[in-house]
Amino acid sequence: MPMIVIGSVSGAPGVTTSALALAATWPQPVLVVEADASGGDLIVRLDLNPERGAASLAAQQRHFPANGTVAPHLQSVRVADRSIDVLAAPVGSAEAAASIAAVLARVPFRQLNTTVIVDIGRLGPPGPSTSATTWSLLSMADFALLVSSGRPDALAHVAAAYGVVKQAAGECLRLLVVEDGPYDADEINSAFHCPGITMIPHDVRSVGLLHRNGPQTVARTALGRVFQQLSKKLAGTSVDGLRELPSCVAPVSPPVASTPLMWRTR
Repeated sequence: MPMIVIGSVSGAPGVTTSALALAATWPQPVLVVEADASGGDLIVRLDLNPERGAASLAAQQRHFPANGTVAPHLQSVRVADRSIDVLAAPVGSAEAAASIAAVLARVPFRQLNTTVIVDIGRLGPPGPSTSATTWSLLSMADFALLVSSGRPDALAHVAAAYGVVKQAAGECLRLLVVEDGPYDADEINSAFHCPGITMIPHDVRSVGLLHRNGPQTVARTALGRVFQQLSKKLAGTSVDGLRELPSCVAPVSPPVASTPLMWRTR
Protein backbone atom coordinates (compact mmCIF):
# COMPACT_ATOMS: atom_id res chain seq x y z
CA MET A 1 0.00 0.00 0.00
CA PRO A 2 1.30 3.49 -0.75
CA MET A 3 2.92 5.93 1.66
CA ILE A 4 2.07 9.58 0.99
CA VAL A 5 4.12 12.32 2.66
CA ILE A 6 2.70 15.85 2.87
CA GLY A 7 4.74 18.86 3.98
CA SER A 8 5.81 22.41 3.25
CA VAL A 9 9.00 24.48 3.21
CA SER A 10 7.64 27.72 4.67
CA GLY A 11 5.33 27.51 7.63
CA ALA A 12 2.64 24.88 7.18
CA PRO A 13 0.05 26.50 4.92
CA GLY A 14 -2.65 23.87 4.79
CA VAL A 15 -0.55 20.74 5.34
CA THR A 16 -2.78 19.25 8.03
CA THR A 17 -5.91 20.31 6.13
CA SER A 18 -4.56 18.63 2.99
CA ALA A 19 -3.76 15.45 4.93
CA LEU A 20 -7.28 15.30 6.36
CA ALA A 21 -8.96 16.14 3.05
CA LEU A 22 -6.93 13.48 1.25
CA ALA A 23 -7.72 10.90 3.94
CA ALA A 24 -11.42 11.79 3.89
CA THR A 25 -11.59 11.21 0.12
CA TRP A 26 -9.21 8.25 -0.15
CA PRO A 27 -11.01 5.18 -1.61
CA GLN A 28 -9.21 2.63 0.59
CA PRO A 29 -8.48 2.17 4.33
CA VAL A 30 -6.17 4.95 5.45
CA LEU A 31 -3.98 5.88 8.42
CA VAL A 32 -2.94 9.49 9.08
CA VAL A 33 0.40 9.74 10.91
CA GLU A 34 1.11 13.15 12.39
CA ALA A 35 4.89 13.66 12.22
CA ASP A 36 5.21 17.42 12.65
CA ALA A 37 8.18 17.98 14.96
CA SER A 38 6.89 21.44 15.90
CA GLY A 39 3.91 19.81 17.63
CA GLY A 40 0.66 18.23 16.55
CA ASP A 41 -2.71 19.82 15.79
CA LEU A 42 -4.95 16.77 15.48
CA ILE A 43 -5.47 16.14 19.21
CA VAL A 44 -7.20 19.50 19.49
CA ARG A 45 -8.65 19.69 16.00
CA LEU A 46 -10.27 16.24 16.12
CA ASP A 47 -10.92 16.16 19.89
CA LEU A 48 -8.69 13.11 20.43
CA ASN A 49 -7.44 11.43 23.60
CA PRO A 50 -3.98 12.93 24.32
CA GLU A 51 -2.93 9.75 26.16
CA ARG A 52 -2.96 7.70 22.94
CA GLY A 53 -0.76 8.43 19.97
CA ALA A 54 2.87 8.83 18.98
CA ALA A 55 4.01 9.46 22.57
CA SER A 56 2.42 6.27 23.94
CA LEU A 57 3.74 4.27 20.98
CA ALA A 58 7.26 5.64 21.51
CA ALA A 59 7.07 4.72 25.21
CA GLN A 60 6.00 1.20 24.27
CA GLN A 61 8.96 0.92 21.91
CA ARG A 62 11.35 2.05 24.61
CA HIS A 63 10.13 -0.41 27.25
CA PHE A 64 9.02 -3.29 25.02
CA PRO A 65 11.04 -2.98 21.78
CA ALA A 66 9.89 -6.40 20.56
CA ASN A 67 6.25 -5.29 20.69
CA GLY A 68 5.53 -3.65 17.35
CA THR A 69 1.77 -3.41 17.85
CA VAL A 70 0.45 -0.09 16.58
CA ALA A 71 -3.33 -0.52 16.87
CA PRO A 72 -3.71 0.33 20.61
CA HIS A 73 -2.22 3.76 19.94
CA LEU A 74 -4.45 4.65 17.00
CA GLN A 75 -7.73 6.53 17.28
CA SER A 76 -10.53 6.09 14.81
CA VAL A 77 -12.42 9.25 13.93
CA ARG A 78 -15.07 10.14 11.37
CA VAL A 79 -14.13 13.05 9.12
CA ALA A 80 -16.75 14.05 6.54
CA ASP A 81 -18.26 10.68 5.59
CA ARG A 82 -15.13 8.58 6.16
CA SER A 83 -13.75 6.78 9.20
CA ILE A 84 -9.98 7.23 9.36
CA ASP A 85 -7.33 6.01 11.79
CA VAL A 86 -5.04 8.63 13.31
CA LEU A 87 -1.68 8.42 15.09
CA ALA A 88 -1.57 11.87 16.70
CA ALA A 89 1.56 13.70 17.79
CA PRO A 90 1.84 15.50 21.14
CA VAL A 91 1.02 19.20 21.07
CA GLY A 92 4.33 20.26 22.66
CA SER A 93 7.27 20.53 20.28
CA ALA A 94 9.88 18.88 22.52
CA GLU A 95 7.74 15.82 23.24
CA ALA A 96 6.55 15.66 19.64
CA ALA A 97 10.09 15.73 18.22
CA ALA A 98 11.32 12.95 20.52
CA SER A 99 8.25 10.77 20.00
CA ILE A 100 8.18 11.14 16.23
CA ALA A 101 11.87 10.32 15.80
CA ALA A 102 11.49 7.13 17.89
CA VAL A 103 8.29 6.00 16.17
CA LEU A 104 9.44 6.58 12.60
CA ALA A 105 12.74 4.80 13.22
CA ARG A 106 11.21 1.67 14.75
CA VAL A 107 7.67 1.16 13.46
CA PRO A 108 7.33 -0.51 10.01
CA PHE A 109 4.48 1.59 8.67
CA ARG A 110 5.07 0.36 5.13
CA GLN A 111 4.18 -3.15 6.23
CA LEU A 112 0.71 -2.12 7.40
CA ASN A 113 -2.14 -3.20 5.17
CA THR A 114 -3.37 0.35 4.70
CA THR A 115 -2.47 3.55 2.91
CA VAL A 116 -0.36 5.75 5.18
CA ILE A 117 -0.57 9.54 4.91
CA VAL A 118 2.23 11.25 6.85
CA ASP A 119 1.86 14.91 7.82
CA ILE A 120 5.42 16.22 8.35
CA GLY A 121 4.45 19.88 8.72
CA ARG A 122 7.28 22.20 7.83
CA LEU A 123 10.34 20.50 6.35
CA GLY A 124 13.05 22.12 8.45
CA PRO A 125 16.80 22.44 7.96
CA PRO A 126 19.07 19.44 8.62
CA GLY A 127 19.40 18.38 12.23
CA PRO A 128 20.61 15.47 14.35
CA SER A 129 17.27 13.70 14.75
CA THR A 130 13.76 14.47 13.59
CA SER A 131 14.44 16.79 10.66
CA ALA A 132 16.85 14.24 9.21
CA THR A 133 14.20 11.58 9.71
CA THR A 134 11.59 13.64 7.86
CA TRP A 135 13.99 14.11 4.96
CA SER A 136 14.33 10.34 4.84
CA LEU A 137 10.53 10.07 4.68
CA LEU A 138 10.63 12.03 1.42
CA SER A 139 12.98 9.47 -0.10
CA MET A 140 10.71 6.61 1.05
CA ALA A 141 7.44 8.14 -0.09
CA ASP A 142 5.49 6.79 -3.05
CA PHE A 143 4.03 10.29 -3.38
CA ALA A 144 5.48 13.47 -1.83
CA LEU A 145 3.08 16.42 -1.79
CA LEU A 146 4.57 19.86 -1.15
CA VAL A 147 1.97 22.41 -0.05
CA SER A 148 2.41 26.14 -0.58
CA SER A 149 0.44 29.32 -0.50
CA GLY A 150 0.08 30.88 -3.93
CA ARG A 151 1.47 34.23 -2.76
CA PRO A 152 4.74 35.39 -4.36
CA ASP A 153 6.67 35.32 -1.07
CA ALA A 154 5.61 31.73 -0.33
CA LEU A 155 6.41 30.56 -3.85
CA ALA A 156 9.83 32.21 -3.57
CA HIS A 157 10.56 29.98 -0.55
CA VAL A 158 9.43 26.93 -2.52
CA ALA A 159 11.62 27.96 -5.45
CA ALA A 160 14.68 28.29 -3.22
CA ALA A 161 14.18 24.81 -1.74
CA TYR A 162 12.64 23.01 -4.71
CA GLY A 163 15.87 21.55 -6.09
CA VAL A 164 16.84 20.06 -2.72
CA VAL A 165 13.36 18.62 -2.10
CA LYS A 166 13.22 17.20 -5.63
CA GLN A 167 16.61 15.56 -5.10
CA ALA A 168 15.26 13.81 -2.00
CA ALA A 169 11.79 12.94 -3.27
CA GLY A 170 12.58 12.21 -6.91
CA GLU A 171 9.86 11.92 -9.53
CA CYS A 172 7.13 11.34 -6.92
CA LEU A 173 7.12 15.04 -5.96
CA ARG A 174 3.89 16.98 -6.57
CA LEU A 175 2.94 20.57 -5.74
CA LEU A 176 -0.30 21.58 -4.03
CA VAL A 177 -0.77 25.35 -4.32
CA VAL A 178 -3.48 27.27 -2.49
CA GLU A 179 -5.34 29.66 -4.76
CA ASP A 180 -4.65 32.75 -2.65
CA GLY A 181 -2.16 34.36 -5.04
CA PRO A 182 -2.04 35.90 -8.54
CA TYR A 183 -0.74 32.86 -10.46
CA ASP A 184 -2.48 29.96 -12.17
CA ALA A 185 -1.18 26.40 -12.59
CA ASP A 186 0.39 27.06 -16.00
CA GLU A 187 2.38 30.05 -14.71
CA ILE A 188 3.62 28.09 -11.70
CA ASN A 189 4.52 25.10 -13.86
CA SER A 190 6.55 27.36 -16.16
CA ALA A 191 8.74 28.25 -13.19
CA PHE A 192 9.02 24.86 -11.49
CA HIS A 193 8.61 22.44 -14.41
CA CYS A 194 6.65 20.18 -12.07
CA PRO A 195 4.31 17.81 -13.94
CA GLY A 196 1.80 17.45 -11.13
CA ILE A 197 0.49 20.78 -9.82
CA THR A 198 -2.86 20.77 -8.05
CA MET A 199 -4.50 24.12 -7.30
CA ILE A 200 -6.38 24.05 -3.97
CA PRO A 201 -9.35 26.39 -3.53
CA HIS A 202 -8.86 29.00 -0.80
CA ASP A 203 -12.07 27.93 0.90
CA VAL A 204 -12.09 28.77 4.61
CA ARG A 205 -15.63 27.48 5.12
CA SER A 206 -14.81 24.04 3.69
CA VAL A 207 -11.68 23.79 5.84
CA GLY A 208 -13.86 24.38 8.88
CA LEU A 209 -15.94 21.30 7.98
CA LEU A 210 -12.92 18.97 8.31
CA HIS A 211 -13.37 18.16 11.97
CA ARG A 212 -14.59 15.24 14.06
CA ASN A 213 -18.05 14.13 12.96
CA GLY A 214 -18.15 16.95 10.44
CA PRO A 215 -20.94 17.04 7.86
CA GLN A 216 -20.81 14.94 4.73
CA THR A 217 -21.22 18.09 2.64
CA VAL A 218 -17.41 18.41 2.44
CA ALA A 219 -17.46 16.16 -0.62
CA ARG A 220 -19.72 18.63 -2.42
CA THR A 221 -17.51 21.66 -1.82
CA ALA A 222 -14.86 22.91 -4.25
CA LEU A 223 -12.15 21.77 -1.83
CA GLY A 224 -13.70 18.32 -1.50
CA ARG A 225 -14.01 17.88 -5.26
CA VAL A 226 -10.36 18.78 -5.83
CA PHE A 227 -9.18 16.22 -3.27
CA GLN A 228 -11.55 13.58 -4.60
CA GLN A 229 -9.91 13.97 -8.01
CA LEU A 230 -6.43 13.93 -6.49
CA SER A 231 -7.23 10.82 -4.43
CA LYS A 232 -8.54 8.94 -7.45
CA LYS A 233 -5.46 9.89 -9.47
CA LEU A 234 -2.97 8.82 -6.81
CA ALA A 235 -4.89 5.68 -5.80
CA GLY A 236 -5.13 4.67 -9.45
CA THR A 237 -1.36 4.48 -9.79
CA SER A 238 -0.27 0.90 -10.40
CA VAL A 239 1.08 -0.84 -7.30
CA ASP A 240 3.91 -2.08 -9.51
CA GLY A 241 5.04 1.51 -9.81
CA LEU A 242 5.37 2.05 -6.07
CA ARG A 243 8.77 2.12 -4.47
CA GLU A 244 10.31 -1.01 -3.00
CA LEU A 245 11.98 0.44 0.10
CA PRO A 246 12.69 -0.41 3.75
CA SER A 247 9.66 -0.35 6.03
CA CYS A 248 11.24 1.84 8.74
CA VAL A 249 12.93 5.21 8.40
CA ALA A 250 16.69 5.51 8.79
CA PRO A 251 17.73 9.11 9.56
CA VAL A 252 20.01 10.61 6.92
CA SER A 253 21.21 14.08 6.09
CA PRO A 254 19.25 15.90 3.38
CA PRO A 255 20.87 16.46 0.02
CA VAL A 256 23.06 19.48 -0.58
CA ALA A 257 21.27 22.39 -2.18
CA SER A 258 22.07 23.30 -5.75
CA THR A 259 21.47 26.68 -7.32
CA PRO A 260 17.87 27.60 -6.35
CA LEU A 261 15.18 28.37 -8.84
CA MET A 262 14.28 32.02 -9.05
CA TRP A 263 10.64 32.95 -8.68
CA ARG A 264 9.43 35.99 -10.54
CA THR A 265 7.09 38.52 -8.96
CA ARG A 266 4.71 40.91 -10.59
